[in-house]
Amino acid sequence: MIRRATRPRFGGHLLVSLLLPLLLAPLPGLAQQGPASAPVRSPVQALVQSPAVEQVLEPVVVTATRLPQPLQQTASSITLIERRDIEDRLSADTLDLLRETPGVSILQSGGRGGTTSLFMRGAENDHTMVLMDGVKVNLGGGAFDFADVLAVNLERVEVLRGPQSALYGADALSGVAHYISRRGSGPPRVSVRALAGSDTTFEEVVEFQQGSKEFGVSFGVGRVDTENFLPVNHDYRNTTIGLRLDASPAPNADFTFTLRRVEALLEFPTQSAGDRSAPLDPHQSDAFKRTVAGGRFAVQGKPWWRHVLQVDLFAEDQFFRDKFDPGADFSSFSSDSKERRYRADYTSIFTLPTWRQVAATLSAGLSAEREEFGQDSLDVAPGGAPVIGLVDAQRDNLAAYTQFDANWRKRVFFTAGARFDDNSLFGSELSPRVTGAVILPGANTKLRAAYGRGIKAPTFVENFGTGSVFFAGNPNLDAERSRSYEVGFDQPLWAERLLLSVTYFHSEFDDLISFVTGAPSTFQNIQEARSQGLETGLRADLPYGFAAGASFTLLDTEVLESGGRGGASFIEGKELLRRPQRQGSVSVTYRNRGFRGAVDAIIIGDSDDLDFSAGFPGRRATLHGYTKVNLALAYEVWHDAERRRAVRLLARADNLFDEGIESPIGFSAPGARYLFGFEANF
Repeated sequence: MIRRATRPRFGGHLLVSLLLPLLLAPLPGLAQQGPASAPVRSPVQALVQSPAVEQVLEPVVVTATRLPQPLQQTASSITLIERRDIEDRLSADTLDLLRETPGVSILQSGGRGGTTSLFMRGAENDHTMVLMDGVKVNLGGGAFDFADVLAVNLERVEVLRGPQSALYGADALSGVAHYISRRGSGPPRVSVRALAGSDTTFEEVVEFQQGSKEFGVSFGVGRVDTENFLPVNHDYRNTTIGLRLDASPAPNADFTFTLRRVEALLEFPTQSAGDRSAPLDPHQSDAFKRTVAGGRFAVQGKPWWRHVLQVDLFAEDQFFRDKFDPGADFSSFSSDSKERRYRADYTSIFTLPTWRQVAATLSAGLSAEREEFGQDSLDVAPGGAPVIGLVDAQRDNLAAYTQFDANWRKRVFFTAGARFDDNSLFGSELSPRVTGAVILPGANTKLRAAYGRGIKAPTFVENFGTGSVFFAGNPNLDAERSRSYEVGFDQPLWAERLLLSVTYFHSEFDDLISFVTGAPSTFQNIQEARSQGLETGLRADLPYGFAAGASFTLLDTEVLESGGRGGASFIEGKELLRRPQRQGSVSVTYRNRGFRGAVDAIIIGDSDDLDFSAGFPGRRATLHGYTKVNLALAYEVWHDAERRRAVRLLARADNLFDEGIESPIGFSAPGARYLFGFEANF
């Protein structure tokens, strides 16, 4: 099943054509406005844009401890994808940037908008929590489709590896991917980008921002339309709106409100065997609407005591339709489902007195959450009786958590935390996590280590699902569990213009949920697996406007216990499916005052997969790896004297050398795609 949204009411490429004359008209009158904001910097302390060296501030991350923390002082394995990285790729999404992240493997079925799964450190695709401005956007039980995330109004993405349930609770079993909106700052500024090209593809993004110390607003609208590459029923549309408001009504008080709205539609003709060996379905589609809203209030009640309250909402409606087509279907099937999540989270942050040059904070918090799920499905086979599936369920979760964070002279760092969750279905769980790091004098080598446990809630279908008299959910399921440790180091080199990171990790997964046939068939916690591997990342800021990056991941996975179930997909002693043992990336970017360019190569090794060409349940086979090269170019054709306003011509090539990719087995992937357009900033 693929989560998508209803067809928006306006054509995406019309958005820019209607707004552009209005946006460009005031250009001559804007020359007296204030200067443009400074460019976003990379996470290396010393940045060389020319032969001269410019010192910049250390980037700050928030996901690792839920507190602003300099990247250099973070003991966890975290990758920061900055706005500059996103801008250089000229893409409406961040999928290839995520593919360049150590320890992360991404699999997209078919073309643009096809189901896109993220496997972090060999875990399942529903073991990574996804946050948008602190709001959890996974479906109940952890599922999330990365195909629909457009890079609209984004400042950065923080990818945190390892179990994080000590801070975030259920579904952060293997890590967290956190999308963070940009804060409005400076005088009013507008950015317009539009590209069009292969497969009748149109991409448009319009963004606005303005702000001061007391108030900031940023807003963006993005649209993607494509017919994709298969000849039948393969259109994809996505409209995304992003909004962020910041206010400081008093010196000791801050308020942030964020909103993201996504509506998307995917028409897809493929069944489980893919398009290469099965007939195409002309009437199958999936649509969805997603709303994510959050309000965050922070008050410095005392110099040593800070209060933070976050209230948020997640809502998603999904509509799946598959009309009966002889040769492609066995029946006609439709499903309407909706999920709602309401959450309130309060944290007290205490700044403890400094003792013997040890600075420390203590955080303690409470969280209350309700999840609701409803689904109506109808399955009608020719000449058969309708099979109706009805689910209407809810579950509640109460949690208490605490974290102690300390550093000595900004050289030695220690964090310890734990969270206790009391869930109305899977019961009580305690999730601890400990991290530590030390920066050695002289070479400034940072040695780090971490240990943690994670949990993942069952899905609503696993708890309450009904498909027929032969299938029933299991409300007594336990949470899936993981325990993991890692050790690694970060080494700055070449006057801190280059940063090398290496991490070894080992994870074990227990009580994995599997479908068990019987009378009736249901779900049980009966499987176990493990993964271990080595992650390497390299980032360099080079002279004359160049920057480079590289990553390499070596992964080893194994099924430890199948529970007598799983068939060809889960065999004891075999590796987990669709996890490449080797993968890596290389990227080079260049920027000067009139030109930007980026080239990146994604290298994916072989992995095991299931081949359904001979029918269900499929046979185990090799999913062959590939190398995919992308290129993005931007050339400035006009700017004013102060460079407050500029117009650039854009060109982007995805899969530049037309690599024949099959992902997964049986599913064709797009060949070379070329898009051309413009970008205007003023």
